[in-house]
Amino acid sequence: MSIDVRSKPDNGTKILDYRQISKSFKEELSVSSHDILLFIGALAAAGGAIGAGIGNGLVMGRMVEGVGRQPEALGRLLTWALVGVALVEAWPVITFVLFVFTKIG
Repeated sequence: MSIDVRSKPDNGTKILDYRQISKSFKEELSVSSHDILLFIGALAAAGGAIGAGIGNGLVMGRMVEGVGRQPEALGRLLTWALVGVALVEAWPVITFVLFVFTKIG
């Protein structure tokens, strides 16, 4: 059984050409490699932010544990904890900058 979609019905109404509709949908839904790279960059930025949150929690949690064991070491532990937080925060900043540069370029 075959249907000719190009022929007109007897009552004068128009029948849609399904091949043309399919072609236009494919053109509208096509994804370029640039779009894929932007999506990967956004995922990297999101992963960096999530990882930084987890890393900051671990660093500060260990500092609180250390202060709980030795309260007199608060100054030393706080200094190294802040250095650790700064290092952990460097990753999301780098991924965000790279994402912005790929978005602009």
